[in-house]
Formats: sequence, structure tokens, C-alpha cells
Amino acid sequence: MRKPASLTADECTALAAETLRIARRSYRSGGVTVTPGLAASLKAEGLSRESYRFYVFGRAGQPCRRCGSTIEHRTMGSRNLFTCRRCQPAD
Repeated sequence: MRKPASLTADECTALAAETLRIARRSYRSGGVTVTPGLAASLKAEGLSRESYRFYVFGRAGQPCRRCGSTIEHRTMGSRNLFTCRRCQPAD
């Protein structure tokens, strides 16, 4: 996990753009952050909305939806963090 102060200007710009893109998708879809295609596929498999709405949040111990690696949980301060070490490597 990197500290925000260690990010380059380009990394900050990319992170801000991706954060905004995900927030907008979530707003349009009523809180679902996975892509519409993935949401439709998982819903068709019989998963509940709570089960398919996130890529990693709240899914500790389950496989990553992108690569299949196990999602990990840790606490930083009072924040719960859920990550895939393969898709979200800590530099």
C-alpha cells in the first residue's frame, strides 16, 4: 500500500479519473460498481445484488472477479480494506 504523497502527478491524475469513473457508474446503477455486463452475468447466475455489486469490497476470502486470486482484508486505522494482490499490487 503506497502513501498518497508518494504518487507522481500522472498517477494522481489517473487515480482521480478512475475514482470518478467508478463513482459515476455506481451513481447511475444504484450502487453497483462492477461493469453492467458483469452485473448482468452474475445476476443471471442467481447471485443477489449484494453478492454481485462490488469487485472486492466485502469479499475477503473469495476469488477476485478479474484474476481468481483470493481477496484479502486488512484494517488501516478505522478503514476496512479489501484487495487483490495480483490486480492491486502494492509497490
